[in-house]
Amino acid sequence: MNIIRKELFNKSKRIVIKIGSQVLTDENKSLDQIRIARIVEQIAKLTNTYKKQIILVSSGAISAGMGKLNIKKRPANLPDVQALAAVGQSFLIESYRREFNKYGIEIGQILVTKEDFQNRNRYLNMSNTLAALLKRNIIPVFNENDTVATREITLGDNDQLCTLVSHSVHADLVVILSNQEGFLDMENNGTLIPLITKIDKKILQKVSNTKSQAGAGGMQSKIGAVKQLITSGEPVILACGKKENVLFEIFEKDVGSLFLSSETKLKRKKRWIAFSAKPSGELIIDEGAKNALAQNRSLLAIGIKNVIGDFNKGSTVKIIHNNIEVARGLVNYGSEEIHAIKGHKSSEFEKLIGDFSDEEIIHKNNLVITKD
Repeated sequence: MNIIRKELFNKSKRIVIKIGSQVLTDENKSLDQIRIARIVEQIAKLTNTYKKQIILVSSGAISAGMGKLNIKKRPANLPDVQALAAVGQSFLIESYRREFNKYGIEIGQILVTKEDFQNRNRYLNMSNTLAALLKRNIIPVFNENDTVATREITLGDNDQLCTLVSHSVHADLVVILSNQEGFLDMENNGTLIPLITKIDKKILQKVSNTKSQAGAGGMQSKIGAVKQLITSGEPVILACGKKENVLFEIFEKDVGSLFLSSETKLKRKKRWIAFSAKPSGELIIDEGAKNALAQNRSLLAIGIKNVIGDFNKGSTVKIIHNNIEVARGLVNYGSEEIHAIKGHKSSEFEKLIGDFSDEEIIHKNNLVITKD
């Protein structure tokens, strides 16, 4: 057994598994019931025998709808796509429920949009629901709410959903199953790269952005998701979901591609700030402030050159230096107050805005570096 992968398997208690629509679709563009049964059998073994907590992120509602209505090619018209999702989602979840029940496992369906992750209260409520499901050994099954999430359907980006779910559950490992063997070196005849320790420019040049009719996500989408995950401290395995016994082969052999994560694991709140929260504005900072942030210090008003946007205290903002985003954080002051105190020392705050509560514009505990 591959030593690195064996150790990863042993220490990973909570695993997010994302299954692409290509995996769940047969040659007739219909939902592949046999493939679902085989994947569920493997997940059941992971939970019942190895006591792993599994969170499932599953595409396939649109493909299931295509099969039910005997449509061979994904429509270009958005309402038609949403109609297929409406038909297919209940069929998809019932297929999972039927197979999991064979092993005494219950599932809970969770349909979400990006807004559910961007709103802090909804995000925390969802996290509490997930914790309650996992405590009862119920497998959460996530999918985007395709019937209302118009922007997400246009992007076809369940890879991004996978990252958001993984951040919210603080996953130990993420497995992404698609119709590809893993990360392929397209500069070397499509050779599989079994181990990647860092996603740099050299790796990005090897990406092949191939897409299928059933799914709308390509390798570029997956690599973008992987980069966010490993930056947060979550290792990722990309593998082919149509391969027999793939959920065990990936730990025993060089099957698929393993992306090792950063040794530093972001705390849950900082993951939300970096990847889920929707920025409401921007703070333009000088070189001194940029250097201070790199040394894990808070953002002070004296280092702020300009404020863009209207936002309130507690909002998430981008921090910009030389037209490049370098960090994100939660502000202690609204945009009007920051306009008034930018470029000034905290000792001048009372004269400029009256009573004040914080010396920092963004405390280091509420700040995440997004670019070195």
